[in-house]
Amino acid sequence: MYSEGNIIINEKSIKWIEQMSMIETTDDGKYLGIFEDFLRHVDSKEFNEKLTLFNEGKGTKIVDKILKVCVEPNIPIENVSKIITCLAFITNNNFKTKEYLYEHNIIEGIENLLIQPEIVKIIEELFSTFEYERKVTTQLTSVQFVTSLLSGLLTLVTNCEDIQKEISEKGIIELLLQLLSNGKQAPNELMTIYGSIIAIIDSYIEKSIKLLPQNTINILKELIFEAQAKGIRIMAIKALTDISDLKLEDYRSIFDELITPIEKEIERTNDEFIKQSLLLLFRSICNDEKIESYRFIPFLNSLIEMIQSTIKETMICAIEAINSIALRDDTLNILSNKVEDIVKRIQGIEGEGYSSLMLLLTNMGRTDETIRKYKTYKVTEQIIEYIKIHPHDERALLMSLSVINSISVLHENRDYLTFDLNIFEVLNDWYNVSTNQVIIFNIQQIISRLILNSSIRAEHFMNLPTALNAIIETAGYTVRLIKEKRTPQTSTREVRDVRVAYEATRILCNLINFKSEYANTIMKDPYVIYAILDLIHSHYQILKDEGNYALNRLKQYEIITDDDIKKAEASRI
Repeated sequence: MYSEGNIIINEKSIKWIEQMSMIETTDDGKYLGIFEDFLRHVDSKEFNEKLTLFNEGKGTKIVDKILKVCVEPNIPIENVSKIITCLAFITNNNFKTKEYLYEHNIIEGIENLLIQPEIVKIIEELFSTFEYERKVTTQLTSVQFVTSLLSGLLTLVTNCEDIQKEISEKGIIELLLQLLSNGKQAPNELMTIYGSIIAIIDSYIEKSIKLLPQNTINILKELIFEAQAKGIRIMAIKALTDISDLKLEDYRSIFDELITPIEKEIERTNDEFIKQSLLLLFRSICNDEKIESYRFIPFLNSLIEMIQSTIKETMICAIEAINSIALRDDTLNILSNKVEDIVKRIQGIEGEGYSSLMLLLTNMGRTDETIRKYKTYKVTEQIIEYIKIHPHDERALLMSLSVINSISVLHENRDYLTFDLNIFEVLNDWYNVSTNQVIIFNIQQIISRLILNSSIRAEHFMNLPTALNAIIETAGYTVRLIKEKRTPQTSTREVRDVRVAYEATRILCNLINFKSEYANTIMKDPYVIYAILDLIHSHYQILKDEGNYALNRLKQYEIITDDDIKKAEASRI
C-alpha cells in the first residue's frame, strides 16, 4: 500500500488509476517514483485487464503527466529510467495507449530522452570503451540503464507502425544500427544491450521492413559469423531468418550468397544451438522457390549425416531442412537416390524426431521410384513395429499413416500391403486405439483405396468382422446416437467430423457394389441406409453419385425397395 498525502493506492483495487490521476505535485521524480513502485507490485492479472483505462477518461491524465515530463529540458537521469519503466508497463500489448501516446507527440518525448547529454555520455562510454579498449570499464548500473531505455523503446515500437515510422525518420534506427555494427567484439556484459537493439530491429521486420536502412541485412550478416558473443550471433541469425521468411526480391541475392558460408559454418561449429539456428536459417532460404535448387543439393549428405545427431533438436532441424529441399519437385529424383541412407536412420529415433522423419518420407514419396524403394527397404514394416511400441503417440501415428497412404497410391503395392503385411488388421487396431478424427480419416482413406476395384482385397476386408463393424458404427454414428438415445460417453465410437462419417459410408457403398452378400451383411445394421441418404443430401456431387449408385444396387439385390427409401427419408434426422 502506498500513499501521497491523503491518497491511498491499494494494489488490489482498480481505484488506483483514479487516485494516481488526482495526485498533484511539482516533484516529477516523486510522482514517477510512486507510479513506478506501484507498477512493480501491482497484481499483474488485474492490471493487464485494465490497461485500456490509460487511453480514456482520468487514465489519460497519468499518460499526459508522463508525456509532459518527457519533453522537459534536462531531465534528471533517474527520472528517465522511471519514465521508461512506466511507459513499458502501460503500453505492453496495449495498442490503444500507444496510439494515444503517438497522437500526443510521444515521438518528441522519445527523441528528447535519447539525446539527453547525460544519456548520450553513458551510451558513448559503454560503446566507445569496448570498441577501442576491448573491455568494459563502466558500472553495471549503466548497462542496466541503457538496457531499460532500449527495452522501453522496444515496447513502444512493437506492432505500432506509426511510431515505428517516426522513430525511423528521426534517425534513431540508424543510430541503433551504427551501435550494432560495433558489436562483433562485444563482451558478454553488453549482450543484453545488443539483444535489445536486435529485438527493436526485429520488431520492424514483419510489417515495416521498408523503414529499415538498406545496410541492416549486411550488419546482421556480419554478426552471425563474426560476433564474439554467442547470444548476439543467435539473435542476429533469428533476425536474418525473419527477413528470409519474407522472400523479398531486394534481399534474394544476399541470401543466395549466404548459402555456402552458412553450410560451412554449420559443419565447422561445435556449438549445437548456433548450429540449430543456422539450420533454421538455411531451411528458410530453401523455402524461397526463386533460389535455384542446385544451390542446396551439395549440402544434402551433410544434412543426412546430422539425422544421426545425439542432440534431438539438431537432428530435427536437419530433417526439416531436408524436408524443405524435398518440397521442390526438381529435387525428387536426387532424393530418391538417398532413400536407403535416410530410411536406415529410422531405427533408434523416437518422438518428434520420428514424426519429422515420417513427414520427410511423405514429401519425398511423390515418385513411383521412391515408393518402390520404400517397399524394398521395408518402411511399412518399420512403421508397424514403431507404432506397436508407441500406440498412443498420435503425431507419430498420423505421420506414419501419411507414409503408408503414399505407399498405397502405387497399385503394385496394394496386394503387398493387404496380404503380406495384413494391413487391414493393423489399421483396425489403430482405428480402435485413437479417437483423433484426422487419424481415423487417414485410416479410412487407405482402406478405401485398397478395396477400390479389387474384389479380392474387398473379400479380405469383409472377412474381418471387427474392422467392418468399426466402419459401420462410424458411418451411422449420429443417427444411432439420436434414435437409441445414447450419449457420446455411452457410444462405442465418437464421430465429431462429418467427413469421417462420409468416408466410412463411402467404404460401405464401395463394398455394397461388389456383391449382394456384402450388401446383406452391411444392411443388417438399420442405420446404414440413413448414412447413405446423408451422402445423397451432401453438398458434393461425387458423394451424391456414390450414394445413389449404392441405393440402386441395393434395389437390384432386392434388399430394399423404394418404399423403404421413402420411409427412411421421412424419418431422417
